[in-house]
Amino acid sequence: MGRYHGKYSFDQLSHLRSCLIKKLKMEGVNDMRYPPHTPKKLGWARFFILKTFDLGWVGRMLLLALLAVVAAVLLQHNHHDATWSFSSHLSSIAPCLNECGDCGS
Repeated sequence: MGRYHGKYSFDQLSHLRSCLIKKLKMEGVNDMRYPPHTPKKLGWARFFILKTFDLGWVGRMLLLALLAVVAAVLLQHNHHDATWSFSSHLSSIAPCLNECGDCGS
């Protein structure tokens, strides 16, 4: 009894706590969740909780069509960039293939 002087005794008698390590990318958006709760934060919270928009059937279809157009434009833009970078890369290695037969030199 009375030999509580080493590392293992310290670990045995300590209360270990867990620690969460993560990137806080979107926590700025959730700023209204944390104190201090100012009138501006409470106003935004009331807006998101109490306000509902009834677009109706036509409004939902228009919103869906708008999202489809945005997605198509983004996909077309990404496809165009990928095609351009591949063709430029291909043209940069083509002279090497024509001259020596292998790209090692």
